[in-house]
Amino acid sequence: MDVYRDLQEHLDEMPVGYPRTESGVEISLLQKLFTPEEARLACNLGMLPIHVKEISENLKNKGWDEDKVAETLKTMGKKGLILWSHKKGEDYYCLTPMVVGIYELQLNKLNVDFLHDFEQYLDEGLKAELVGEGKTPQSRTIPIEESVEHLPQIASFDEVRQLVENQSKFAVADCICRQAQALLDNECKHSKGFCFQFGTGAYNFINLGLAKEITKEEALELLKQAQDEGLVLQPTNAIKNISICSCCGCSCEYLRTLNKYEKPARMVASNFHAEVDSEECIGCGKCEERCHMGAITVNEETGIAEVNLDRCIGCGVCVPVCASEAVKMEILFVLPFPVNTIDVIS
Repeated sequence: MDVYRDLQEHLDEMPVGYPRTESGVEISLLQKLFTPEEARLACNLGMLPIHVKEISENLKNKGWDEDKVAETLKTMGKKGLILWSHKKGEDYYCLTPMVVGIYELQLNKLNVDFLHDFEQYLDEGLKAELVGEGKTPQSRTIPIEESVEHLPQIASFDEVRQLVENQSKFAVADCICRQAQALLDNECKHSKGFCFQFGTGAYNFINLGLAKEITKEEALELLKQAQDEGLVLQPTNAIKNISICSCCGCSCEYLRTLNKYEKPARMVASNFHAEVDSEECIGCGKCEERCHMGAITVNEETGIAEVNLDRCIGCGVCVPVCASEAVKMEILFVLPFPVNTIDVIS
């Protein structure tokens, strides 16, 4: 048990922490993922990639030779417990948070027993971490492309096309949130949903058989499909973006968690919010139907759509369905929200 507590405390030092709970469900999760030996080795990894020889040197006084370290690391990499990169014929490894990281790498390996523990831990321990209570938000929302065409001053960090153009390696994976909810008999209401990985993230997902390598053009086309479906685009909140998720309020663990709060907009890194022109609005309700956060409602007395700014996360999915063009995106800030500055998989 001690080695799992050591690992819990080690993971809790990551940008997205892994806090202790009263029930101890966090330990149950780790026991389902790591053997005691793997947990012990993980405690000796940090967020920055490190060469296998250096890891072995750090462990030689604990009875680990280089062959044992290399073999265990490769096994852990295949299980999606750590990240690895291959540079100039050499292997480098680093630890990754439970979310976003270890959990997402369990794609196609989920089972109901694990998911029950994860859902319990989401409420007891991870909820505050995911929404960044008192800290830098761990995810952010960018508006879909169609909703900001009239905003020439949009910055590159808020433009989905630019985020893709800046990448060199692309992969697309099934959405683990939809897979999880399907196992729990909560089918997603949306027909499409993709998780995009870039750079070393793409390398790991492809090598684990969890994602398909695609071209830049294919990535842009799939993103367009996700936007047409009305899904929320969420890149990682980091200087060097490694993924973009296309999310919905019925399956996405992050949005489902946000929806439990009265004022979720305060917990999301976003530079936009929706605004309704009351003179143009015809009260059709299409924007209300499409909103994943319950941020837009049509006032029964006035017949005009109203935006609750405490709930609007600036995704822009409401804009394209407005036939009267009454809904527009407005800029909240001219500078990006604080981001995680540590690039763990350079």
